[in-house]
Amino acid sequence: MELTEESTDVEIDSIPQLVEQAARLLPTQGPLEVFVYRNNLEAFEHLPFDQGVRAALSTYGAEPYLTERRFRDLRRQGRITDSELEAVVRDDLGPRCGEEVNGLGSLLEIRLAMLCHPLHIGPDAELRWVVAETDALERFREQTSEINRARMISAARKWLETSADRADQFGEIDELLTKFGRDSSKWTIRNWEAFTLRLLWRICLNGVGDEPAVTRRSTSVRPRDLLLHTTGEDVDRDVHGLLIRFCSAYLDQGYSDWVLPNRDVGFFEAFVELYSTSAPGIDRWLQLVPRELAALKREGVTAEESVLRSLVELGIAEEQREEFITQTLLSLGGWAGMIWQLESGIDWVVHRIPKGSLTGLLAVQLILERHAMCHLGRQQFGVGCNLHEILSIAGQHLAEPVPLNRERQAFLLFQVAQMLGWTPLELLQLSAADWRRLSDEVDDFPSFERRRVFHEAYERNYRYSVLDAVAIHSARRRAMPIPWRDRPEFQLMTCIDDREESFRRHLEEVRPTCQTFGAAGFFAVAMYYRGAADGFYKPLCPAVVTPAHYVQEDVGYTFEGAHQSRALIRRQLGLFSRAFHTRSRTFLGGIVTGIVGSLATAPLVARVLFPRMTARIQRRFGSLIQPPPVTQLQLERFDDPPGPANGHVGYSTQEMANVVVRLLQEIGLTRPEDFSRLFIVCGHGSSSLNNPHESSYCCGACAGKRGGPNARAFAQMANDWRVRALVAEQGIAIPADTTFVGAYHDTCEDSVVFYDLDRLP
Repeated sequence: MELTEESTDVEIDSIPQLVEQAARLLPTQGPLEVFVYRNNLEAFEHLPFDQGVRAALSTYGAEPYLTERRFRDLRRQGRITDSELEAVVRDDLGPRCGEEVNGLGSLLEIRLAMLCHPLHIGPDAELRWVVAETDALERFREQTSEINRARMISAARKWLETSADRADQFGEIDELLTKFGRDSSKWTIRNWEAFTLRLLWRICLNGVGDEPAVTRRSTSVRPRDLLLHTTGEDVDRDVHGLLIRFCSAYLDQGYSDWVLPNRDVGFFEAFVELYSTSAPGIDRWLQLVPRELAALKREGVTAEESVLRSLVELGIAEEQREEFITQTLLSLGGWAGMIWQLESGIDWVVHRIPKGSLTGLLAVQLILERHAMCHLGRQQFGVGCNLHEILSIAGQHLAEPVPLNRERQAFLLFQVAQMLGWTPLELLQLSAADWRRLSDEVDDFPSFERRRVFHEAYERNYRYSVLDAVAIHSARRRAMPIPWRDRPEFQLMTCIDDREESFRRHLEEVRPTCQTFGAAGFFAVAMYYRGAADGFYKPLCPAVVTPAHYVQEDVGYTFEGAHQSRALIRRQLGLFSRAFHTRSRTFLGGIVTGIVGSLATAPLVARVLFPRMTARIQRRFGSLIQPPPVTQLQLERFDDPPGPANGHVGYSTQEMANVVVRLLQEIGLTRPEDFSRLFIVCGHGSSSLNNPHESSYCCGACAGKRGGPNARAFAQMANDWRVRALVAEQGIAIPADTTFVGAYHDTCEDSVVFYDLDRLP
């Protein structure tokens, strides 16, 4: 299709902006190497919590709160109390709290009743089944008190005695009179219970009236959703299957055997290069894709121009384009988010991707969606590749949304009436306006609002319990004498990770004469780090921080020869492993792999039957390729600017002093008498076997890496007498007899390793 320059220039320029706005809602999760915890609501952090989860519900379709059943289980366990529920409701209602609703009770009482007792609210068909097939109209709810049961039955008895001539206005009531007998004095309590509930149900149904509730409509703007609802076929299944394979090749960090053509140019260009040539055996819905891609390649169409063409062909109005692009990218949010992270300047990956890759993904996805829709239109409606006609026919087949039935509103009031003891006589006195107000007040407290109140009460209980415990503990600590005389026996600083917090709290309990501190686990040392056995630098700092400095681990001069030989062994093993992996994919290599692969059962069985002996053997062989035990950090820089080249690695003395001052001020150590003789800086991480998500168990403040090098670097900085002199100029005098020691805590095996012990006094 042809688009005039006047109408497209501005629109094409707006495509990257729309993509960038949609990218704010994508996951900010990088590759597995940095698979650390992330805040799923970070795109809504500017909103209050309730509004943020509402926005997330609308955007992601994720449940914002626990279910009402789960909350009520917590209430039965005492983790949510009625007093806290009442406090939250009072805060919500404010001055309206005691307002009476037609003499039936206050707003507070109505809402508490809806919170404390389960309400059955389901689809209309399910509700009709409950009314017709269960004993909902025969037996009071279990939560109905005996007093309320007696009041309601008494009122129903009075109504029957004074209004017998009007009983036929409710057909089912007249049927009950025939069934139970016209002489009500012979009725059993079960008969009266059924009669009362039938009468109450009919009064609620008549009181609600015939005005339907608001019809719920879909907020989706993707044509894919229209076709899914009308045909039951999901075009995303085919489109995503192809895109996932291509994205994995595009984001490859050196593991694949073949390099993707045009990868360094962009996502769109690489896809066009690879799929613009038709190949035998291609899926039927993809048969026309190579022809279009070849035309785009021949015309030199950019990704932005392709996106605009697809938007026009799909009939997406200009005011809907932002929402459409957002929903399209979120449909494959994991890969889209990773592409956005890698193209946004993150440089801790081996192979970067060019800018505009996310726009390229969108362009390719829309091309594939159009062809998948055309194929589906031919199958389902027998029309050619005319998207406008296909979507028009699908719209005609789409059934109108069914409005919420008045029976659902009536059944909700029917349940509330039993819990609060509203009698039939009281409800019969209500006018149409009274019924409307009563129904509105109940409707204004739907399931979402009830779950929000439950959640706030749950947090209130937990918050007060924690704060009370902290206050009591703090009061006791203030009343107790300081457990050390002049200075602590030793001091320990760990990460603020919950595992490290519990670790240092335990130390305080078993060794009261020590003092502990918490800080972000990179200890203000944001750096690119390369260990003695590492092939390249990796960042050890929060993912939102870009380091400016490089630090590397060097082997001591005495062990340089052993280090070189071990490095050679590691390189040869790596080349052999790479060759074996590559050739195992050939025909003969596959046969060899099948034969040799059976040998892998030996270490597996040994690990299960003889774990201790197997671990010793692994450590023994591992020591042959590990770096020598004595290493040192190349931490001081002599030339500017900082960088990975020789002479540019490390920090200047002034930069080291700034790091030390910043961290000591953050933890509140500023006076000489605050320091002990031994100050341990302990990073943390985890070790696991065959776990691709291992980084999620390591230090989040180090971007999913181990924080030991950061602790070691800080200790070395703080021990330098030149650094201490500069630190003293900024108002922090570190005593001469204070020594900092770096350490590493493995949270998997709960071991602690100390660095540079040979430098201890």
